[in-house]
Amino acid sequence: MIEKIDYFTSELKDYDIREELKTSPVEAFIYCGRHDVQCPHVFSAEAARLMPKGTLTTFEHSNHSPDIEEEEKFKKFIRSTI
Repeated sequence: MIEKIDYFTSELKDYDIREELKTSPVEAFIYCGRHDVQCPHVFSAEAARLMPKGTLTTFEHSNHSPDIEEEEKFKKFIRSTI
């Protein structure tokens, strides 16, 4: 698994859209597991903070699959966004 992460990190090392996020008109419902190793929580939190209409829902007991790891909380999250 770490090889996969290393590949994407090296391929996308110069891919930085943080400035663009600051002016995004998109209403973004960002969610992340607190223990996500593929897309660490700190990056989801930063994206939500930068986006004017961004919100973050954190799944405290999840890694990368809160839809499986915290199924009931995830269902509530989905219902609240539609």
